[in-house]
Amino acid sequence: AEPLAALGFAFPVLLVMISVGIGLSAGVSACVAKAAGSGMHQDELGYLRVGLVVATIIGSLVALGLLLFHHQIFGLMGASADIRDMLIWPMILALSGMALLIITMSGMGALRGRGQTGGPGIAMITVAISNMVLDPIFIFGFGPIPAMGLTGSMLATLMARAMGLAMILYMLHRAGLLKPLMGQLNFIGRAKSLLYVGLPAALTNIIIPLANGVITALVARHGEVAVAGYSVAARIETIILVAFYSYSGVFGPFMGQNLAAGMKQRMQEASKHIALICLFLGLAMAMLLVTLGPFITGAFGAGAEVQKVANGYLTVIPWAYGGYGLTMVIVAGFNGMQHIGNATFIALGRSLVTMVPLAYLGEELMGLDGIWLAIAASHVLWGLIAYGLISGFISRQSNDANVKLHPQQQ
Repeated sequence: AEPLAALGFAFPVLLVMISVGIGLSAGVSACVAKAAGSGMHQDELGYLRVGLVVATIIGSLVALGLLLFHHQIFGLMGASADIRDMLIWPMILALSGMALLIITMSGMGALRGRGQTGGPGIAMITVAISNMVLDPIFIFGFGPIPAMGLTGSMLATLMARAMGLAMILYMLHRAGLLKPLMGQLNFIGRAKSLLYVGLPAALTNIIIPLANGVITALVARHGEVAVAGYSVAARIETIILVAFYSYSGVFGPFMGQNLAAGMKQRMQEASKHIALICLFLGLAMAMLLVTLGPFITGAFGAGAEVQKVANGYLTVIPWAYGGYGLTMVIVAGFNGMQHIGNATFIALGRSLVTMVPLAYLGEELMGLDGIWLAIAASHVLWGLIAYGLISGFISRQSNDANVKLHPQQQ
């Protein structure tokens, strides 16, 4: 159970890197989409180059900061000294892989901003499959490759991330986005435009791992076995929720382009359709996990008590995945339309205002089951609130074709 518990403590820290990547990707996507919609191809090239450089700098700095202070962070989350020592090398590998992921996500954002969603989807699937194939080889050993446990898992992930970056760079080359730029790069000006959307979006998404860190600390009150079970459930959940991440990557640029074009009706129809898709997918995921959850958790080779915790999580929370997916997609929509205030309000409200206080209360009253119920209730509540917010926002927009993006982006 100890390696799984270590993974459970590492998960929120790694989510910080993913959140930074989502934010920077949103910035690149919004700026490239605006340039593409205006027919300004040189701006597309410029924003991509600046985006890749900014992603490299910020990704490296955030990874270095987390690496320097991860021992203290895990201590605040309730990890024992043995687990903190166990995580030193895995975190070096994991954070290196996450730095590559941030660069990859920025490249994917550029492709999505141009409406090319197929390539990023293929890259994500390839990385996931590669990781699944490499994981058992490096975790348990194969031929001359020794068993490396948790360190092997992180090494496999690093290799898969490097493969994903190579694929995205090749796709950018094929799309003509890496050809020589005519004229000045205007690095400072374009970086400001990218970060105007990307930085608030990243900070908005970082709220999620902060809340997850608090949840992990609450789970840690019930021992390392509970954290191990939570870790197993979280890993399964991450794979299951990939579909929502994909829809988020498409929905943001779509809403941004249609807001700029004044296509109110298309925005309304897209919001209704994405809500139905999220609810349908959430229900399908819940039925799948409730049915197959015990078999999936058993595949991790954990003890009966660890599986009991993981199965408890996967029995309750998946029924709220529809609300969680809807929240995720709508936040991406507001970021794509460069209305960051609404996105921040939803993220803060769901994670820190609702989920964390309810989880504290639930843990006091019902233990782990209370935490799971609190998370599920927050997902459902804020899915409804998010849909109401975006519906109201769209209804207030003019039908005139001259509707613009946020005033500071004109």
